[in-house]
Amino acid sequence: MRGIIYALIAIIGLAATDLQAQALPTPPPPLLTDTELELAKTDNIGEIMAAAKASYDGGDLRRYTYALKRLVQLRPYNGAFMFKLAQAYGEQDMKTPAYDLLLRMQAQGLSYDPSKFDQFKPIATTNAYAYIVQALKTNAEPWGAGKVAVTVASDVELLESLAYDADSEQFLIGSAHTGQILAVDMDGKAVERAKPAKAGDWWGVLAMAVDSERKSIWVASTMLPHFASFNRAELGRGVIVRLDLASGELLERFELPFDGKPHVVAGMTVAPNSGTVYAVDGVSNQLYRIKDSAIEPLVALPASINLRGITIDPQERFLYLSDYELGLMAADMNKNEVVNLKLANQNFGGIEHLSWYEDRLIAVQNVNQPKRISSYSLSAEGDAVTKVQPLEANKPALAEPTIGTLVGDQFYFIANSQRELYGPDGKLIAGAKPERRQIYQVPADVGVNSLAPPQFNRTPADKAGD
Repeated sequence: MRGIIYALIAIIGLAATDLQAQALPTPPPPLLTDTELELAKTDNIGEIMAAAKASYDGGDLRRYTYALKRLVQLRPYNGAFMFKLAQAYGEQDMKTPAYDLLLRMQAQGLSYDPSKFDQFKPIATTNAYAYIVQALKTNAEPWGAGKVAVTVASDVELLESLAYDADSEQFLIGSAHTGQILAVDMDGKAVERAKPAKAGDWWGVLAMAVDSERKSIWVASTMLPHFASFNRAELGRGVIVRLDLASGELLERFELPFDGKPHVVAGMTVAPNSGTVYAVDGVSNQLYRIKDSAIEPLVALPASINLRGITIDPQERFLYLSDYELGLMAADMNKNEVVNLKLANQNFGGIEHLSWYEDRLIAVQNVNQPKRISSYSLSAEGDAVTKVQPLEANKPALAEPTIGTLVGDQFYFIANSQRELYGPDGKLIAGAKPERRQIYQVPADVGVNSLAPPQFNRTPADKAGD
């Protein structure tokens, strides 16, 4: 009897193995190595990058690859990290993971070119590789109907923030260097609208928002080394001020807590109906609200890394926020909840600015290749992205696109931010020559279905059917 039981157990075991083999056409992933387990214990990007460099310098490509995989896991929208990992796979002749990663990048609309790098030579002998390279090159083709609309006729340094005064039909552009706000017409002529009347009124201008209903300009300012009258003792001190729209006179001043920690108010928006102001501190990752002439911390987002863009829908249901590294979020104003907004095969990294337009978001992305402007359609509930329509990409004028503003159905933004020409000390890098700022114009009313999907957002399967 015992022998029969053992036989039955063996038969059942064999049957189960056969069933599992049928249910799992591919083997399970291998167990993590000791190096991978060690890397999984840290989310410190600097430490992991140092480990990657040490491994590469020591000729240990296997551990170098593990470190890059961890970087991509922590920064899933970082195109440079993805491309480095693909290079590591290529250098080790690991065709399948290299091809898979490059195809994922292509599907996200990224335009990195493997053909320029020797690391890909071991995997460059196949038709599949040639096809992937061509698809990525297609992503690099210029796209969009935009143009340079205005060249600002001013040599004031670090003009980095943009708003629009509908009453005077002028752009307002703020300087992170002088604290000045210039009014600029469509011919590029610039005149001063406002500046600090005395020391400490405000410092370098990093973000602005116009409240036309209440005839106000809201200005976010931080004491940084880039400010002409920089005071190291006040480094990171932040303030939001309200100015009269017509005269530039200081009306109200709201200082962030001066708690010894640095603050950088990186983005700001005004709710059009209520006039409530919302601002994000990109260092402390704290959201602030100004309502009834009082400032208050609204919610902290400790899991965030670098908050940048912010906008709100007219009904004030959701605040939409961008984290430069981690992507797009929606803060539900009724439930006090924050949800991540994701969409398959889309890259929401490096979003510098967000604007609300009708039932969608306009986003400026300026880190990955290509730099681009996109429109994100939202669900009826407002808590999900349903479609992405690229509006502009790969144009030579998009040197460093940054903060923008809507004027009717047109989206305007600064196309050539000059901040990369300045060092951490706020001084112009030796040999750097700032150019006059260009304001770029893109139609915002491009319907999501009114154009065929752009080449750089198509999958290889789409193109195979052409």
